[in-house]
Amino acid sequence: MTNLPATTNEPGNHGDSADFREERKALLRTIWSFYDLKVLSVALDCGLFRALLREPGEVAALARACAISERGARTLLICLTALGLAKATDGGVYSATEKARRHFASNGPDSLAATVDWANTQFDALTRLGEAVKHDRIVWDGFDHYIENPEAERDKSDAQEHRKLKAFTDVLAGSAHLVAHRVMEAVDLSGARHLLDVGGNVGVFAGTILERHPHMHATVFDLPAVVEVTRERAATSGLAARMEAEGGDFMRDAWPRGADVITFIRMNVSRPRAELLHLMKKAYEALPPGGKLILFEENVLDANRNDVPHLSIWAAVLFFMGSRGETRRVDEWVALFEEAGFAGVQSKLGKPWGIVWGTKPQ
Repeated sequence: MTNLPATTNEPGNHGDSADFREERKALLRTIWSFYDLKVLSVALDCGLFRALLREPGEVAALARACAISERGARTLLICLTALGLAKATDGGVYSATEKARRHFASNGPDSLAATVDWANTQFDALTRLGEAVKHDRIVWDGFDHYIENPEAERDKSDAQEHRKLKAFTDVLAGSAHLVAHRVMEAVDLSGARHLLDVGGNVGVFAGTILERHPHMHATVFDLPAVVEVTRERAATSGLAARMEAEGGDFMRDAWPRGADVITFIRMNVSRPRAELLHLMKKAYEALPPGGKLILFEENVLDANRNDVPHLSIWAAVLFFMGSRGETRRVDEWVALFEEAGFAGVQSKLGKPWGIVWGTKPQ
């Protein structure tokens, strides 16, 4: 008989309380959740989501539309139904749910498709997590396009590298609008004139800031291959007159001058402490007296070492296995700001995201 995942409490000394059963069920959902990611990834890759979003269909028709087997289509549809992303009539006609339309519409601004693609690139590397922990070794290469990883293999095709870079930039761009609003809610930018977004990706964050503050200009500084897309987006969004993009290596190259606000948005946690301090000191030198440095990271821990949200698992493992950086507490970030020379350092935590900002003294 095939062994199946346990779903109920087993005899033991823990009793059979409702709390124990719920606790166990929650842990089991965590244990088997890796199936969910693979189902979403395959359904997106084969076009099943597109087919469901386009029009309802029976299993055979959906299988033909996606060039997959009928048994495979039935399996994926069972899984998507369990995830609340597909539904069927009594006659066996499947369609996308409103939940699927909200989160996986191919051209929707809130689509999670890019996030699934990016998460899937991390999946295989997780099998080497034990090796990474034992030897302190980088085993995931998803950050290689902007940090040095001497242990990375260099035999990947240009197409593979392009897909990785696109997945990375897409997932950042997809949530940059929300990040910008979080930053503006925390930090007063009404008196700022020019924003320098270091590692600013394709300009969604900077563009959102400019839309709120029409008196401001912005410069996005990122890799040359990225800023080509940044310039295109600025032109199509009508912001080209107020937003420029410059390509370079922000660790080694000189930064564009003239900004009174510098932002580090989701580009620091992948670096060791010495590099972080180097970047913050570069920001300090580039700013005029009274200028601000603002940092946003997806995962900033509370100073209380026991106050760790569940989402911190993903960030802690991702940056450990893919870089020389690590997840840090808010007091550690504040100390880095102060060591670089910034004063009046403040912070706001969203569990798990965090914002830290400080001012160059007059």
